[in-house]
Amino acid sequence: MIRPFPLLVLLLSTAMATAPAASQPSEAADAQGAKSTPSLQTRVTDKAQQMQQRNDQWQQQQLSQQRHTKATTAELKTTLAARQAQLTALKADLVALQAQKSELEQQKQAAQADLSLVQTSYQQMLSAMTQRWQRSLTRYLAPQRAQWLQQQLAQPHFPAIAELEQLIQFALADMRYTGQINHAQAPVLQDNGKPAATALTILGSAMAIGDQAQQLGLVDGQDNRFIGVSDDLASAQQQWLSGTSPTLMLDVSQGALLPLLAEPQSLLQTLRQGGELLWPLLAVAAAGLITLVVCAVRLFYWQPLGANVDSPTPQQTISGRQPAAAVLRQAASHQDLQGMDYALKQGMLKQVGRFERGLALVALLAALAPMLGLLGTVSGMIETFQTLTQFGNSEPKLLSGGISKALITTQVGLVIAIPLLLLLHPLKRRAQRLTLDMEQHGAWLLAQRAETAASGVSSSLTAATGTPS
Repeated sequence: MIRPFPLLVLLLSTAMATAPAASQPSEAADAQGAKSTPSLQTRVTDKAQQMQQRNDQWQQQQLSQQRHTKATTAELKTTLAARQAQLTALKADLVALQAQKSELEQQKQAAQADLSLVQTSYQQMLSAMTQRWQRSLTRYLAPQRAQWLQQQLAQPHFPAIAELEQLIQFALADMRYTGQINHAQAPVLQDNGKPAATALTILGSAMAIGDQAQQLGLVDGQDNRFIGVSDDLASAQQQWLSGTSPTLMLDVSQGALLPLLAEPQSLLQTLRQGGELLWPLLAVAAAGLITLVVCAVRLFYWQPLGANVDSPTPQQTISGRQPAAAVLRQAASHQDLQGMDYALKQGMLKQVGRFERGLALVALLAALAPMLGLLGTVSGMIETFQTLTQFGNSEPKLLSGGISKALITTQVGLVIAIPLLLLLHPLKRRAQRLTLDMEQHGAWLLAQRAETAASGVSSSLTAATGTPS
């Protein structure tokens, strides 16, 4: 704050300093200044009084403003404290609301998970019931059921109470149908693939007897197909329907064996189901069979020299069906014992190779056939599980059907390998017999030559010494 008192003193000092300076020029000026001094002092005094009054007013204004500022500051502090208390309360409320929000979100997620589980369970149940009822014989008694299920599956949604009640009604009706004998009219496919009106007698879920154009037969509920039966079975069905016979032959497989009754699977169809690896197996079987026939003809065409190894001589006439004769004849052409032994070993090795030619190939093919069959089975299993992974399937029968098809190659491989091994054993025994016969006669020939050589040496020594032997 600027005080007015120093300013007033400064003005008075300035006025007094200028007064002597103005009186120096002349005495006249001094006299005139002496006259004007009271008026200047009067003005200065008036001015000082005015400035004092203004200063007092300014001080009063400053004091008033200070009092107003203090009052305003106190009021603002009070308001600030109140707002801070309010903010603290709001923060506490916000924390509580956030905790409540988190709890509500958890409840919402749990509710959504429950709703999703209910919807998923409902859709799975619809799918399972659809697959079951499509093959059930009770579908002829409730044709509207399949249409309703298709509509529900076409638009996945959360089920309403009315829809759940409708599904329960269908299930209860199906349970009643499975314990009753019912009659119905429905179009069933004939052998030519065209539908024809058929009178059905449905025995629960066990079987359905169809009367199509005065011809009795069974109805395959899975394919909606009429299957003709033998005359004896048709007569028994007619007697039971007319009430003259209390006995009726039931299909205990519940329709599972009807496709086999309608279309018995031929050997060619079974081979086609085996896949691409079945053809290499058939090639292995053909190669093994041809090799076995060739080896059997060759081994049984050849004959051993005989059981008596002391009677024959290499020089006597031997049949061409005795391959060991050529070996013995070639060995007998050598005069020295060492040359004969070398010739026998060389000839025997060559002839043993001829005896065993082709047998190793048959053994290889017999071991290869099961491996190829196992490879085909593994490939079929991989394809089956890939299909299940992509499309999914809750029906175990379809999975078992794919596995049974995959096992065809293993079955064929074993069917090929077992006969090859069984037929290979007598051929090996035949080759071993021919080899043993040739070795026996070779040993006999070496013994004879050694004995002859020893006799010759003894005779030479006797002649040289003159001592009788």
